[in-house]
Amino acid sequence: KATAATAACGNFGGFRNDITDSTLNFSNVYALNPFDNHIILCKIKGSDLYKFLMDNQSHNYVYTEDGNFVSDKVYTLAIIDYVYFSYYFRTYRTSEYTDTLLEVRDLMIEDFRLRESFNVNKDYNNILISKIYEWVSCNDY
Repeated sequence: KATAATAACGNFGGFRNDITDSTLNFSNVYALNPFDNHIILCKIKGSDLYKFLMDNQSHNYVYTEDGNFVSDKVYTLAIIDYVYFSYYFRTYRTSEYTDTLLEVRDLMIEDFRLRESFNVNKDYNNILISKIYEWVSCNDY
């Protein structure tokens, strides 16, 4: 089971390499994401989430379940620990959070494993950027 989050956040620097062929193995995925980042869950108002993104959009990304920010809605945010404990997120961090111990790399590997095929040229950007929200918010792998 994953987190059932309603929003997700990470940083662009978490992906360090390209996948250059259609052979997916642990070495490729590790080169792509060599960090042991894990998913933190916390509550955050839509207005704060939007402000965080606007202040940090050059190196962080945020996805919501419907692609919009509702100012007064409280989101369950799945955020990588690196960003959650960073200087940039300091004003939004609370003492109430849950460390899921789910590692981003493991979620990527599981997603790749469940795919019947993988076309690097066609699927690369969709998988590595837009699918991150799905990885940490879906109910089942």
